[in-house]
Amino acid sequence: MKISFAASIRGKKFYNKNYSAIIDYLTNEGHLVYHTLSLSEEKLLDLTTSQRIKYFQDFYKSINKSDLLIAECSFPSINVAYEISFAVQQGKSVLVFHLKNKDGALLELRDPIFASESISIYEYTEKNLIDTLKSALKYVQPQLDKRFTIIISSKIMTQLEKVSKEKKIPKAVYIRQLIEKDLLRSKRRQ
Repeated sequence: MKISFAASIRGKKFYNKNYSAIIDYLTNEGHLVYHTLSLSEEKLLDLTTSQRIKYFQDFYKSINKSDLLIAECSFPSINVAYEISFAVQQGKSVLVFHLKNKDGALLELRDPIFASESISIYEYTEKNLIDTLKSALKYVQPQLDKRFTIIISSKIMTQLEKVSKEKKIPKAVYIRQLIEKDLLRSKRRQ
C-alpha cells in the first residue's frame, strides 16, 4: 500500500521517536511511505522560498498517489492541517494519531474537518503506538476506495458543488453516500 505520512517537521525535536516508529513499522510491513521528514527544520529554512514550495508540492503529489494519509498531530502544525484537508478533498482515508493528553494542537478534534467520514482519530501512548497503528490499519484497509472517473454535465456539477458546500463534505463523499443509499434500497427490494 502507498501511504503518505504527515507530521510537524518542527515537532521532530519532541516526537521524532514516535514519527520514526510509525515510518519504520509501515516500511517493514512492505508499505511505500512518503513523508517530508527527511529535512531538519534548519535545512528546510535554508531552502529558498521556491525550493520550499516545491518540496511541499511534491508531498501533495504523493498524497494524490497514496491510498491513505496518516497524520501524527501531537505537535501543532498548520502544514499538517492543510495536508489533512487536501487528503480529504481528494477522497483519501485519513488516520489521525495524537499522544494521549494532547488535543491535536491546531487540529481541534471538534473542528468540522473531523466530521468527515474519511477521518479516523486515534489516541495513543508511547507504549501502545504500534498496536494502535496496527489496529487502525486493520480497520481502514477494507474501506480503501478504488477510484474511477465519472463524466457529468456542468448542470449536475454546479448542483454537486452547492450540495458539497452546504453539507461541508467532499463531492466524492456525497456521491458515494448517494450510491450507498441506492444500493441499500435495491437490496431491500430483493
